Amino acid sequence: PDPDPARWDMPGPGPRMSRAAMPGSDPVVSRTDTAESPKALLANDSRGRTGRVWGLTPDTSQQDGAGPGPDTSLADARRKATGGTYNPGVRTSAELREGFLSFMEEKGHTRLPSWPLVPRADDHSTLLTTAGMQPQMPFFLGREEPPALLTATSQKCFRTPDIDEVGLDGHHLTFFEMLGNFSFGQYFKGGAVDLAKEFVLERLQLDWDRIWVTVHAGDPAFQLGPDEVAIAEWERVGMPSERIVALPSSENFWSVGGPGPCGPDSEIYWDWGPEHGCGDPSCAPACPRCDRFLEFWNLVFMEYEQH
Repeated sequence: PDPDPARWDMPGPGPRMSRAAMPGSDPVVSRTDTAESPKALLANDSRGRTGRVWGLTPDTSQQDGAGPGPDTSLADARRKATGGTYNPGVRTSAELREGFLSFMEEKGHTRLPSWPLVPRADDHSTLLTTAGMQPQMPFFLGREEPPALLTATSQKCFRTPDIDEVGLDGHHLTFFEMLGNFSFGQYFKGGAVDLAKEFVLERLQLDWDRIWVTVHAGDPAFQLGPDEVAIAEWERVGMPSERIVALPSSENFWSVGGPGPCGPDSEIYWDWGPEHGCGDPSCAPACPRCDRFLEFWNLVFMEYEQH
């Protein structure tokens, strides 16, 4: 891994999918083989929970070498606020960023710099880049050769659909960096699930008993049934069936926001615990009544292309 922080700000060349495309962890599939990486999330909501949780926001002081080092007192406070269950070796966004990219390099992915925030001229999907897969759409669609069959990035992104929610809860934001691992014809749902579990358990050292996942429940409008493959893959790696939740397209079908690769996805959630929930027996990921569950990773299986 290149330890030079300057790489993190280098713009890449301008510049998701038909089943024939590929996967990624912010991933795609056509996002044929794809999976989406940990999102930038800050736990700091009305219930007083504070602490950065498995995601990252731009950390310019660490990137350019200026400013003081990590505030250990703040890190200690964060650890206590999250129940002391996270890996004390991952305290800053810089550590999370480098840890993720290094992990994916160990797994054969080629690290690429962030592409510009403004999409390439032939991308008419959104005004600004919204996901790590977006600059790689030509690769997923088979229009251009990818620089490598497995890639990993920390892509600068900007989103506004939920801008009215920013500041009202602990999981909405606008500008952030999205970590992502992408596979172009090398692995698909099973591989994405394997990589996510290994990173979550062995690198982040999160408590498996507090991890839940969601899958696409199917959609008659798209003539799609439940994502049985994703369900089977999660069960294969030891996820109890009661912590695998099937949700509708509004929650578990991803697109770039316009024309391009799209498909069902599988999201990974952290459970803050019932004491932070609404008390309803049906409380589960994507609960509309409370913030007990925090999404921090999205495996997107881009098997289709939106026209």
